[in-house]
Amino acid sequence: MLMVTSFALGQNFTILHSFKGLPDDGQWPVPGVILDASGNLYGTTYWGGDSSACPFGCGTIYKVDSAGNETILHNFNKSDGRDVVAGLIMDDAGTLYGATSGGGSFDDGTLFKLDANGVLTTCLISTELRMALFRAVP
Repeated sequence: MLMVTSFALGQNFTILHSFKGLPDDGQWPVPGVILDASGNLYGTTYWGGDSSACPFGCGTIYKVDSAGNETILHNFNKSDGRDVVAGLIMDDAGTLYGATSGGGSFDDGTLFKLDANGVLTTCLISTELRMALFRAVP
């Protein structure tokens, strides 16, 4: 459930979106939504989305506008990551960056970026990085 509140006394909460889970929505939203200059909220879900590679879905990246309309920006598919456990950061160009705890080449997680055109790129696979670091340490 995604809510906003005013900062006055006697605060009122407004539910912007209630997540439904499979097959068309995310499930278990991860804390740490971000707000863009247009008033859109961006976040991730641990599960939900495409369930072809993960029984409960591999997770999603979503956008919710101020009217509560949700758009799934990306469904993770295990090869590009699964089980997102952290929020997102956004650069000035609108590119979103984040991390998954599983998936990728060795199922140890990925670092990813999602550009403003909806193209997802995995940046690093944690096991490959760990192996490179172990080889570099004398």
